[in-house]
Amino acid sequence: MKIDLEEALNQLDSMRELDSDEGVANALLKVAVAYLERGRAALATEPLDEAYYHCRKLDNDLGRAHVSLRQGQMELMLGRFPEAIAKYREALGVFAAQEHPSGQVGALEGLAQAQAAAGDVAGAAASLEQALELAGQGGDKVAQVLLRQYLAPLYRHLDRPGQALEVYLEMGRLAQELGDLQRVALALVGVASMQAVTGQTGTALKNLEQAHRAYQELGQMARAQQVEQEMARLRAAGEGQSSDNQEVSDD
Repeated sequence: MKIDLEEALNQLDSMRELDSDEGVANALLKVAVAYLERGRAALATEPLDEAYYHCRKLDNDLGRAHVSLRQGQMELMLGRFPEAIAKYREALGVFAAQEHPSGQVGALEGLAQAQAAAGDVAGAAASLEQALELAGQGGDKVAQVLLRQYLAPLYRHLDRPGQALEVYLEMGRLAQELGDLQRVALALVGVASMQAVTGQTGTALKNLEQAHRAYQELGQMARAQQVEQEMARLRAAGEGQSSDNQEVSDD
């Protein structure tokens, strides 16, 4: 649910009247997040800069880290990737110094997005691996599922299908534990795609059939149709390969 922008602006006015640095900083951050949620990143610049100033004035390091996190998001949305990376690294450093695991995970996730956008896919994968380790230590299964969802495609891009398959399999297992059918289906499609690459067409088709049923159960018929099309493509490719092998053996 999005932050009510008008309510956030009114709260900011109230905090200014009270002359509360902490209250103003919190209200500014809320206003900035409301702008970011609406895709109006440029409008978030000024409130984030002011919130950062107040946090420094108050020696509130954790508050500053949370502001830096949102500044990284803003820079990423504006396409300024080096600046985004710098802000995410700043937030990460503070969260690490303050021994704040969930903050570190959030900063690493944002850093990975910025690194991938800047073309550093290997760096993005390394950041997500670090985030996964922290999420695993904290037992945060929801974060582990989401991080694996982002990590697997990076492994595929890096031509590391074995690692991508392992990530998809673990993602599916955890999503199953959480009762997250949506991501169970996503994991099944990912597993199937990796199996298809390695020639395990029969197993890939079985996993796609499960994903197809899951999407139907979720009422996501467009996704179910996409999976059905992929199943048809795999079957056709398998039949074509069988035909080629038969022609060779006939010779």
